[in-house]
Amino acid sequence: MRRRYRGWRRFAGPLQEGGTKFPSSISTRIKENNVVWAKVTESGSFDKALVVFQHWSATARNSLLANYFSRQGVKVIEIAIPYHLERSRPGSLLADYMLSPNLGRTIQSMRQAVPDGRKLTVWLKSEGYEQLSVLGMSLGSWVAGIVAAHDTFVAKASLFLTAGSFAEFVWTGRATRQIPLSLGPAIELIDLRRAWGPFNLENYADRLARPDLDLQIVLARRDKVVLPVLSQHLVKVLKDFRCKVRHSRTQLRPLFYGNATLYLARRVELEALPKTRTLTYFKIACGVS
Repeated sequence: MRRRYRGWRRFAGPLQEGGTKFPSSISTRIKENNVVWAKVTESGSFDKALVVFQHWSATARNSLLANYFSRQGVKVIEIAIPYHLERSRPGSLLADYMLSPNLGRTIQSMRQAVPDGRKLTVWLKSEGYEQLSVLGMSLGSWVAGIVAAHDTFVAKASLFLTAGSFAEFVWTGRATRQIPLSLGPAIELIDLRRAWGPFNLENYADRLARPDLDLQIVLARRDKVVLPVLSQHLVKVLKDFRCKVRHSRTQLRPLFYGNATLYLARRVELEALPKTRTLTYFKIACGVS
């Protein structure tokens, strides 16, 4: 275990059915945000666990998803990212402190979200969970991706509605269009790319393309929040990197389902996937047989 996590066992509560909480890695002026809450859905398994990072301004956790995996023998831990759910700023309707025109505060929020998530994965690993997976949606996919890039014991990662450039996601997305408008002419896209460069998943292509990580990327053909062209560029970067440095059995190939295009990076050839509901792909991503 890395030195920075030595204090984790000292304050981590047991992952009991219902939930747990622990102090965040960073202290902010919003006291509610300084405690990390996580909802736990038990499965009876002590070798498979899935950590879920929700989308921006999520107002509830996904009980359908959690219950589904629980029945498949996977413990599910749905963590609250900064300024979301129990960590929300009092009186706010949106998680505007997590993602906003305040570039420094957004950087702080992401630097808070990633170590919070890593604390959880490191603790799960120390408790004996051998197959750890992370799943992130939209904004949460950037957090999950960076966690998977740094914690090499994470075996599987599923990134839904993701892309490479965090700056371009905010600059072009329909849900975040007020942010570039608020930045005005003083800040251009090139400036935003530089400021938020550490959160660009393409910068972690070598780690995300490692042969012992099963990676799933899901993108929607007509998505207006994370534009498909941005997602496809991330896929291209990963595919190019795999072709250069990995053996031929490591693949990244598209699967089509309804309005979504799914890219699975697998170390071995996948068999045909059943054309059922989207939960099937969550199941494949996290290794449920």
